[in-house]
Amino acid sequence: NVGIGTDIPDTKLTVDAGTSNIALKLISTDSKVYIGFSDDSTTTVPIIGADDEDLIFNTGGSERMRILTGGNVGIGTAAPGEKLTVISSTASSWATSIENSAAAGTSYGLEIVAGTNASDKALAVRNSSSTDLMVVLGDGNVGIGTNDPDNFLHIRNGDTTYSSQVGADTMLFLE
Repeated sequence: NVGIGTDIPDTKLTVDAGTSNIALKLISTDSKVYIGFSDDSTTTVPIIGADDEDLIFNTGGSERMRILTGGNVGIGTAAPGEKLTVISSTASSWATSIENSAAAGTSYGLEIVAGTNASDKALAVRNSSSTDLMVVLGDGNVGIGTNDPDNFLHIRNGDTTYSSQVGADTMLFLE
């Protein structure tokens, strides 16, 4: 066993940084440095490393996740444009799944919090061409086939316009 900063190493390599917050620093002469993990049966070494100032995670010989210097996280992409970007190219498979397996009545799925104005989009469901299929605005209005709903539920299909009046306020607007 080898000890750095300690006289009693309890593993093959033990580093005791004392009061320093950085216990180990790896330096490379180019823009990349990696740590690989292997056992007797590993054929493709999983790695964690730095690519310029980004943190990357590779498994199976491919990059799986990257955290950019600015904090954006990409899964399936090396160039995440948002705080979390998940991209999958696997056919007939969901890109992501969020599940809470708590007991019935105590299980929550996904919470989306955004602004409270009609101009704030709390949720947008888009196709791969970035066309809005459905939006939920910050004021609670929902649009299907329109990204600018005028009422609580606004459904647009082509040029035909229908509207339904419920009480004093229009609750459903079909176009």
